[in-house]
Amino acid sequence: MVQTIITSGKAVLINGGLRCNNLREADPTKKCGRQLVRANSAGQIAGDFLCPRCGNHIEVTVARP
Repeated sequence: MVQTIITSGKAVLINGGLRCNNLREADPTKKCGRQLVRANSAGQIAGDFLCPRCGNHIEVTVARP
């Protein structure tokens, strides 16, 4: 079993996908919420991602607990 870890950036894992959790530049009271990627068939997400809406850089790794 492996665990998904967000090592850099502001993001959340919701419903089998990775969503940006950075504050919006135009309205700082709201979160960006842009879905960046869906998990693979094993339920894993790993890599470097850049949110096209707010420019948030996110790094995600998988590791054994």
